Amino acid sequence: AHEFGTKALWVVGGLGIAGATTLVLLGSARPAALSTAYGQMFVVKLVLFAGVLALAALNKLRLTPALLSADAGAGVRLRRSIGLKSERLALDVQARLGWVLTLQGKYDDAWAALERGAEQSPANARIALLHSVNDLARGDAEGAERRARELLSTGPAGALAHRTLAYALAEQGRFREAEPHARKQLAMDPNRDGLVALAWVLIAGGLDRDEGVELAEQALEIDETPYAAGSRLPFIPSPEECIGRAYFEEGRLDRAVEMLEQAVRIRPDRRSSRTLLERAAAAADGY
Repeated sequence: AHEFGTKALWVVGGLGIAGATTLVLLGSARPAALSTAYGQMFVVKLVLFAGVLALAALNKLRLTPALLSADAGAGVRLRRSIGLKSERLALDVQARLGWVLTLQGKYDDAWAALERGAEQSPANARIALLHSVNDLARGDAEGAERRARELLSTGPAGALAHRTLAYALAEQGRFREAEPHARKQLAMDPNRDGLVALAWVLIAGGLDRDEGVELAEQALEIDETPYAAGSRLPFIPSPEECIGRAYFEEGRLDRAVEMLEQAVRIRPDRRSSRTLLERAAAAADGY
């Protein structure tokens, strides 16, 4: 058993290195990929894996030998270490399950999984952020705002927390309140999703359509990675919809219809794109 445990440490560590190498060779470890929800989830998983591996090494190299040598406190330390690994694994399972179910549109099931995670670790920032995203996907903008503000008030938070809060405020029509958070998240994480978030706040809120269109056009120039599943959540518009809405508000109906048709082809599940396209087409036909 001792020999097996020693070899297992090297084998598991080798598997981790092999997995990371494979991702690099496939191009999934590029900075652009790491700015997506998939990439960020992978980083979290990698950190958790490294943590569990470190605890396993601690158990094997320090705690188990101490236990075998009849160290009085070794048993307590070993039980504590095993319990910590089990808790981290359980939280990881609940977070991953909640995210996958949210992406699949099973919002109530996702909410239940995230609630279980929150009960296990009420202060877990990852669970709180995914819960806020799930609230938005379910149409509960007020709940999403509350969770995002709590997350931001407890300490340093990433761009996703500011982005989620910006969308939550925008869903409630509070665009001026959303703008600072939309600008903050873009400054922290200048990627395609960040550009779209600020563009939408500026255009839908009528704050600065010219800047909004410019940002949306910049987003169009950035290829959407195949892992950007989070950008297809129901509350997130496409760059085409952002531009189409700006053209519609400016009365450029033919261009609006053209962009909104593209938006509907890309996101046929997004109701606001279809509704706006119908309005723009009806207005164009009236001329």
